Amino acid sequence: MTSPSKLNRTSRPRLRRAYGLSISSELELPELLESDDSNTAADVQIRYGSISRWPKEIEDTRNGIWSEGNQICHYFKDVGAFLVEDGCRITIDPEGDVAEGVLRLSLLGPVMALVLHQRGRFIVHASAVSVEGEAIGFIGAHAWGKSTIATAFHRRGHGLISDDVLAIELRDESCYVCPSFPQLKVWPDAVASLGTDVEALPRVHPEFEKRAIQFKSFDHQSQVLRKLYVLDRVDTAPQIMDLTPSAMIGELIKHWYGARYGIEFLRAQSWKSHFQICAEIATKAAGARLCRPSDLEALDATVDLVVSDLCE
Repeated sequence: MTSPSKLNRTSRPRLRRAYGLSISSELELPELLESDDSNTAADVQIRYGSISRWPKEIEDTRNGIWSEGNQICHYFKDVGAFLVEDGCRITIDPEGDVAEGVLRLSLLGPVMALVLHQRGRFIVHASAVSVEGEAIGFIGAHAWGKSTIATAFHRRGHGLISDDVLAIELRDESCYVCPSFPQLKVWPDAVASLGTDVEALPRVHPEFEKRAIQFKSFDHQSQVLRKLYVLDRVDTAPQIMDLTPSAMIGELIKHWYGARYGIEFLRAQSWKSHFQICAEIATKAAGARLCRPSDLEALDATVDLVVSDLCE
């Protein structure tokens, strides 16, 4: 464990916002915008501390997790352990001389997804943008272009909602997407294809090539989820094929963010409830398969196709 005194712990944490939540953190979170109301009590409190129970079994990924009752502890090799409790408290127990940027990468991704899971949100491995005041999401596996497409939409004037971690909230007759924070993580070739200087952007991790694109403005209002596009590859021009609700249920199960946490986490889930939530989302929001070429020169054509599809 790294002593908290070696880290830049804030004396008076500033209130930040993400996923519709106010967040107070001893770890500086510059990726998040400050809350407009500093007098509001924090929905989530993040602090440094000692975690007595770290995961015993480390998986092939060299990460580990345990889940019990209202507590989930996630360990990352060479980073440290994060204890999430009741969807409102996170304790960070760093390992070695880990950099704060590395801590933030884990915290704002998989750890925050656990907070949202405990608060009843359904988390999908996807990115989302706003088109005409409604949310559309792009679902896909690692390196399938979720962030790249979101960046292309943003350059065309559409607002960013979320990158990589898509939180869906069920309300009455609709699904709503909770906006995350104003940052996209994009591979260098995609950055270059969009006309941006790669070297001018910071790396998301010292050992990763992905770059962080940050924006100064961001809308924290939840938006109705209109459609989810499941990404696929094609060698020809981009094309869209609508999916039936039953087919969409399978895609939501496949790309549920929680699947990445491993068997110990999965054993603690109620699969009947999980299936019911997937079915409800598939019924309330349209689904389609978006097949696109890997050639980045086809990005504009892909954006045009999706916009045209939404107008039908």
